[in-house]
Amino acid sequence: MQKQFKYYFLSIFFCLYALNSLCAQTGKARLTNAEISLTMPKIIQTTDYYSFGIPFPNNGKAPERQPYKFGGKEYGEMHGLNWYDFHARYYSDITLSFLTPDPLCEKYYWISPYAYCANNPVNRIDPTGMDWFWDTDKTRQYDPNITSQDQLKEGQTYIGATDVVKNKEGNVIEDYRKDGSIMFSNETSAYNRMWSQATKKNVEESGYALKNGKFLVMPDYKNKINDVDIVDYNYSIGKDGILSNGSGEKFRIVGNVHTHQDPSGNPEPSFWTGTGWGDAGHSKAMGGLPVITIGHDGKVHGAFWSVKDNGFRRIPGFGNRQDLLSGKTRLVPWLITYPTGGK
Repeated sequence: MQKQFKYYFLSIFFCLYALNSLCAQTGKARLTNAEISLTMPKIIQTTDYYSFGIPFPNNGKAPERQPYKFGGKEYGEMHGLNWYDFHARYYSDITLSFLTPDPLCEKYYWISPYAYCANNPVNRIDPTGMDWFWDTDKTRQYDPNITSQDQLKEGQTYIGATDVVKNKEGNVIEDYRKDGSIMFSNETSAYNRMWSQATKKNVEESGYALKNGKFLVMPDYKNKINDVDIVDYNYSIGKDGILSNGSGEKFRIVGNVHTHQDPSGNPEPSFWTGTGWGDAGHSKAMGGLPVITIGHDGKVHGAFWSVKDNGFRRIPGFGNRQDLLSGKTRLVPWLITYPTGGK
């Protein structure tokens, strides 16, 4: 509360300062005295909790006032259940655990399937965990605002925070991650996902080829028709070729692949967009790693920022989009061995 009131007072101060500055510039009379009336909000409910959601004894004010309590979740007292509704599962602050197993527990075999926040609620939270869903065209889609089946349209089916696809040997070949990104073991599947999404949503899709041979398709719910900013998804890239995110993950990348599906735009990697350095700047930010575009002209184009020449250079010979989407053309093995250093 103190922090909020500090901001209120600062806002009032700057408003008065701006008003006086405007008066001074226009020659009008300046504001010398002002009477400010600030009504303190009335606190109607307070509750303090231990890390697993147990309320402090004899603490708080009117805890029964409204049902949304620990974690902002609804506390159900009907029939003496006393459970928290975390959308995906119910949680008990008596057993300090969920009451049903995690449907994705096979991915976290070292943690109890009933554990709340991996038994570390001091450093972790479990807000909803429900973001992936099946769309009516049978594609998986991600929306950070989706938390239950009730929010979906007819024909859509709610999946969960993450999802995986395995091959017949039981190995994960597609990992639909909790931030909206997808890790593909097969690069061809990644390119088909990107082009399908680009034409379905009419936004630019982007992903990164990794040194380990996999391909990471980035989230797309904030993408624009001809622009992707990974900062929107809390990712960053260094000139050392390391892609990092806000969760502390780091990926060694060997290049970027993205779509130029907009027929009104240039199908090739961009040098100057009118507002920035475009793909040239992106390659430079990656330390000169290649940038490859899947173009609306049916071709695949490549370029990179030459550190040696301090300029943007085209890379010929990638062929056509059809060969890329059918698997005849593969980019990741070539990108892994591409000698960007010194070029």
